[in-house]
Amino acid sequence: MKLQVRVLAFAAAMAIAAVPSVGLARSGGKGPAVEFSDEAIAKAIAKAKEYLWSQYRSDSARPPWPDAAKHKDSRGKIIDNENYGGQSALAMYSLLSAGQDVKDKRMQRAVKWLANRKGKGTYLLGIRMQVWTFLPREIHRPLLARDADLLMRSMRKPPPGWRGGKWNYEWGTHTYTSPGKPPVKGSDHSNTHIGILGVWAAARKNLEIPAGYWQLVYQQYLRSQSRDGTWRYSGKPGPDPVPGRGYGAYKPGGMTAAGMANLLVAWENVHAGDFVRCGKNPELPAMTKAVKWFARTLGTESHGYHYYLFALERFGLASGYKHFGKKDWYRHGVMRLLKTQRTNGSWAPAGFGDKNDLIATSFALIFLARGRNPVMFNRLQYDGDWNNRPRALSYLAQWQSGEAEREINWQIVNVKARPDDWHDSQTLLISGAHKPKFTDADVAKLREFVHQGGTLFSVAECQPTGRQFDQAMRAHYGEMFPRYELKLLGPDHPIYSINYSLRRAMKVWGLSNGVRMLAFHTTTDLPGAWQRNAFVTSVNMFQLAANINFYNNAGKVGRPRTQASWPAAKPFAPLRAVRVARVKYAGNWDP
Repeated sequence: MKLQVRVLAFAAAMAIAAVPSVGLARSGGKGPAVEFSDEAIAKAIAKAKEYLWSQYRSDSARPPWPDAAKHKDSRGKIIDNENYGGQSALAMYSLLSAGQDVKDKRMQRAVKWLANRKGKGTYLLGIRMQVWTFLPREIHRPLLARDADLLMRSMRKPPPGWRGGKWNYEWGTHTYTSPGKPPVKGSDHSNTHIGILGVWAAARKNLEIPAGYWQLVYQQYLRSQSRDGTWRYSGKPGPDPVPGRGYGAYKPGGMTAAGMANLLVAWENVHAGDFVRCGKNPELPAMTKAVKWFARTLGTESHGYHYYLFALERFGLASGYKHFGKKDWYRHGVMRLLKTQRTNGSWAPAGFGDKNDLIATSFALIFLARGRNPVMFNRLQYDGDWNNRPRALSYLAQWQSGEAEREINWQIVNVKARPDDWHDSQTLLISGAHKPKFTDADVAKLREFVHQGGTLFSVAECQPTGRQFDQAMRAHYGEMFPRYELKLLGPDHPIYSINYSLRRAMKVWGLSNGVRMLAFHTTTDLPGAWQRNAFVTSVNMFQLAANINFYNNAGKVGRPRTQASWPAAKPFAPLRAVRVARVKYAGNWDP
């Protein structure tokens, strides 16, 4: 065998200039620098949990966490607090989101107290419904059904027989109390945000929600959006805020994040069936306008910062978008939270919605924990019909979350971004029916992502049109990896059995370098089944995707989103350069 020696010179100093710098910030301009890292986020989460548990009270005669049974109304009159117990519900939801075992004795005591609380406050109901989703099915279903019924019957709605005419901006909204019938007057987008959040929790657990409810929410948020793309505290579209004039003076960031989340959920439920067929590549103008406003103002237009982050993670995770414009919303929020967390693990109140340390800390913990959950697949946004089934991955991740009994996210990344920004997930999903308009630079990025340890997963949708995508991707694989062949995988391949034993082996091709799989490719229209949420009739379509995820993650459901497999390079001072020789031989010498 003839050997050829290839000599490679490594210039360490040059390598430093070629990689992005690690995000650093200083705490309030003083003290040690704060670094964006999974370790730092995990430490902040642990400290916040410790603080919340330090506020826990074991006295069964009182709520598990401090709360006031009475408070002053807008006129200063002492009245019953309709949301008494809501602070306990929020603390419980944040701890459970951060991985607290629901079987913990303290949590079990808190759950029992909360379930017996008969308050009808909208905040209490909407938040505690998030807690119910962590309980076993036989327990959570009646609790979710009870609270969802109260919330839906308490929403302001058009009178019977209304067939058009003037729209009342209070229709489709909630106010502070949800006694099971609509209020005579009064509503706001903050209560509406929480009320819809509660009903959505029931929907995610497969409780049937009337289509008319989602249609009303959809119309409310389409009609109440302001010209600049924002939503205001009141149910009406508003002009620019006027300083010092009540709720109208509030900066609209929090209500806009909540509005985007609620509009998205309603749109998903009203129009999900429209996208089973390919070709629509949907765009909702109201959402596009709001996202553009958010991209310009991220972090600067919030009146209550931790409440704002709570609403932001709702929309960020529900929509799948990693970036608003060029800004990573999770990273942006994390850096500020890491800088402002106090030594006892809490965060100080920061405006509307953050009236005490317990509330501010709970909102911050929810943001950190839920944003850090594993990302099942990153979906590639490119020039072409990448978004035929806009909610397919949402339903897939929701199904996988139920199966794994933990929260699993999904995400959208743009082909214009750097490949090292795609590693929140091990797998990059590329779907479409027509030939993707990849440039040479795009193809080079896909190759680089694989060289950095990632795996591609391409799916040809909407046959027979999908043949165009199928042929194009096969050509691109040949271009990216000319030494390897895309081969049909046999029924004994682990993707058919690693976690779920599939009843039938669908056709999947694989590209391997002899050491690991670089890519998977299929012409089976998996996203079509995901978009229909057909997890019963087409469960094998869900199980195949899950198996590929397990295979790419060495048998695990995934790693924390911030624990990237391709870590950012850190600046260092090289002592000297070293020359390394590699042996080239007749065979797979460079896998």
